[in-house]
Amino acid sequence: MSDDTYTFDAMAALVVERGLPAPGKRAADGWVRMGLIDRPHRPGLGRAGGREPRRWPATQAALFLALH
Repeated sequence: MSDDTYTFDAMAALVVERGLPAPGKRAADGWVRMGLIDRPHRPGLGRAGGREPRRWPATQAALFLALH
């Protein structure tokens, strides 16, 4: 994936860099369910190859930071 996308762990690291407590994955899942941030892109790796980690675009990462 390109550098302008963020995994949950990368977004959580940005929050921690700002001196805030690390968010849990449930927070992101809840915000997605409430429609506050978009669903992440989660590409497959082909048949029986599993999946890559879910990723959000930079705009959604900025929203994630603002919400936290």
